[in-house]
Amino acid sequence: MRSLNATRFAVVEVADEGQGIALEDQQPVFGKFERAVNRNEVSGLGIGLFIVQNIVELHGGRVEVKSSVGQGSVFMIRLPGLEVQPGERDVRGSVHRRP
Repeated sequence: MRSLNATRFAVVEVADEGQGIALEDQQPVFGKFERAVNRNEVSGLGIGLFIVQNIVELHGGRVEVKSSVGQGSVFMIRLPGLEVQPGERDVRGSVHRRP
């Protein structure tokens, strides 16, 4: 996992070394109870990515996946950044000063 701090948005990337997701299954995998593999291959309910996508979208962001079969997957969460005004505290508690 890595996080990137861009000017107007934050990006969190989560990568795995699993079996990967075929191109035609990449968008459907975000649906409720959808899975990229058959139930006998990997456990789970198929609701995790659905929940993640809904939460991220409620915050004005988006979730993307880059994957190919046999290569694993990278999920990217992009969230809009918050502009902190001079004198306000950011999420770490740091006070921003005018440049």
